[in-house]
Amino acid sequence: MQYNDIDNNEISKVKQGLAELGNALEVIANRVVPVQRIEDRQLTGNAIQGGKITQFRSTGITDSANKTILLVDNNGITVDTVNTDTIDGDVTVTGALTVAGHLECKSLHVDELTADIRQQRSDSLMFDSSNGDSPIGKGLVWQGEGTIKSFILQTNPSRLYSSEPIDLHREASYQIDNVTVLTADTLGETITKSSLRKVGRLQGLTVDGDVNIDDFVFWDGGAMRLSIGTEAPNGQLSISSEVAEFIVDPIHESVKLGTYSTSELQVITDNTPRITISPYGHVTIGQQSNSDTKVSVFGKVGFGVSNPSSNFEVAGPIKFEGKKFGRGSAAPATGLWSKGDIIWNNEPVPGGWIGWICVREGTPGEWKPFGHIEG
Repeated sequence: MQYNDIDNNEISKVKQGLAELGNALEVIANRVVPVQRIEDRQLTGNAIQGGKITQFRSTGITDSANKTILLVDNNGITVDTVNTDTIDGDVTVTGALTVAGHLECKSLHVDELTADIRQQRSDSLMFDSSNGDSPIGKGLVWQGEGTIKSFILQTNPSRLYSSEPIDLHREASYQIDNVTVLTADTLGETITKSSLRKVGRLQGLTVDGDVNIDDFVFWDGGAMRLSIGTEAPNGQLSISSEVAEFIVDPIHESVKLGTYSTSELQVITDNTPRITISPYGHVTIGQQSNSDTKVSVFGKVGFGVSNPSSNFEVAGPIKFEGKKFGRGSAAPATGLWSKGDIIWNNEPVPGGWIGWICVREGTPGEWKPFGHIEG
């Protein structure tokens, strides 16, 4: 059996008191507190600590937020959005920086730049070496497909190097000092020196000065001489081998034609010598093994005669079919003569002889007169 020693009236009073306390708390919670204006005054030291201040405003701060925007803790300041005209001083961004609008700066230094849109510039792209960073090896570099493509500055000597062909528009040209030096089909008029190794078909060629064709054909502009096979020609035109040289050399009113060296000169047809002149001046017409050679002379022929007056004129004895014919006023008294040789009398008189004939070979041999002339 349980026993309760608390009076029921006392319990009812406690319940009624708790109900009145709840009503009072609800009234307090729902009450409207008028904003109390604090008259202008100074707060120093730690006069304010803790709590929430709304619609705070000072000379440099105006707080109109209705939610938490700025967080200050031991790690720094955290804010979602910063709207400012100027950030003064050096700034370091350790994470990614996204600029949705226009970015304008006086100087931009990056280790790597990736862009997918066209960039417009108002100034030239400059590689500045004033800070000690050499511009050599810098320029434009493309990579990602095959070998690296580049257009960069190199040295020794200073030059722009391109790893790829440079393709100009058909109507464009290369220029030096505002003078065109090369177009799609023309070399500029200022191009006066070249080391061309191979050219196509030439329609016209004008050359001033010396010419060397394959170290075989030479034109000496100073001496005005053309040569083939030699750089030191002995005539205005020279064709030379290792041992023989053929020249054509006009001299005043005459022309030298023949071999300058001690070589035989041959005039050929059908690859056969027709006239041969030995180094010693011996002239051979035809070949000894061919008796069909024909020589026709139209005009006067003289042997030892500067100006022949007859069709055939000889200054001195002749030999015909192995027999010598000469002239004189008597039979020879000297010299070797063969049987059948004849001396014609160059002073015939009536009662004299037409000439003398050798009847026995010797020096001078035995001679008999023939052809008596009537007196």
